Amino acid sequence: MILPLKKHHYGTVIVNLDTGKIIDILDTRDPDEIQKALSEYPNLHTISRDRGYSYKVVSKECDHIADRFHLIMNLSEAISKEIKSKIPMYINITKERNEIISIDSKDVKIEYTDKQKEKQKLILEIKKESAKGKSDRSIAKEYGIDRRTVAKYINVTDVEGSSVYNTSNRNYSYLDSYKDEITKLYSLNQNASEVYRILKGREISLTYSNLKHYISKIKDSDMIKENNGIKCQGIEKISRSQVIKYIFNWKYNEEITIYIDEILEIYPLLKLYKMFYQRFREYLINLNTLCFVNLINSKYEDSCINKFIAPLKTDLEAVINAASYGISNGITEGSVNKIKQIKRDMYGRASYELLRKKVIYQSLFS
Repeated sequence: MILPLKKHHYGTVIVNLDTGKIIDILDTRDPDEIQKALSEYPNLHTISRDRGYSYKVVSKECDHIADRFHLIMNLSEAISKEIKSKIPMYINITKERNEIISIDSKDVKIEYTDKQKEKQKLILEIKKESAKGKSDRSIAKEYGIDRRTVAKYINVTDVEGSSVYNTSNRNYSYLDSYKDEITKLYSLNQNASEVYRILKGREISLTYSNLKHYISKIKDSDMIKENNGIKCQGIEKISRSQVIKYIFNWKYNEEITIYIDEILEIYPLLKLYKMFYQRFREYLINLNTLCFVNLINSKYEDSCINKFIAPLKTDLEAVINAASYGISNGITEGSVNKIKQIKRDMYGRASYELLRKKVIYQSLFS
């Protein structure tokens, strides 16, 4: 089988599960060619395979067993994809403390840019020149600036404050009428693109760039309010990838366990995904056939789980056999790695027939 877009050429490897030896390799996944190759083995009674259509339709008189590893991997990929579509990359967990803080503006150290420092220096120099008795016109000529600017600098009382550009007198944004709604949506999603999608769905006329800029202004203003002592909040950012690892019980940061109850409360579907994945994996590995059948035959309100189960039912016998037999596709997967190593050793210069002979020879006599 050749996929022209990806330029991949797929084949088939046939392995004896009893001995672990490679019997044959085919340069195709065509069902007729595979059936022809399998018909040479009249004592064949069990086939362990992945769930591709090419293998599903061959030797139907045999017991087909779907590979457990691929079943679990397909489920984890489906759940991961769904989580990524519904949960932002970072989840902000806000801890409000019942204490009011008061910060004196004198205690707040502000870091100025190089241009702001230059402006402060210029103001001080103009003030010194004016104190010496020089006129505004002569100072303006000396420094190459407008005399009205000189007059303004001379009358400045807060040198540092005057060097910072004040944006508070700008015109109101057309998004101000939606400020409460935007603030609420962003606090729930922590994702500007998700807020944009929701507002556009309500036929509100806006652009993504304007919304993103407006949200950044809201966040900055909230930060100013916190610094002035209105509210003290502790915000912890939890990575979505850590949540996914927790769902599948992979290696994750232990700190997530502190906030996981709040995360599950915000996104209740995560509870369902974790429960379904744990049971699906447990019943498969422990060969608990009855519980496994009940699990995949149950009705679920979640579309992600239903979409995953639907294709399983088209190959139901092989899927159920995966939870009934201890046979797995692990030996075959290992053989694929051996074939790839042989291909690398041959530097890709050999024909398919030579590769086939070399693989079978090394498998039988190694």
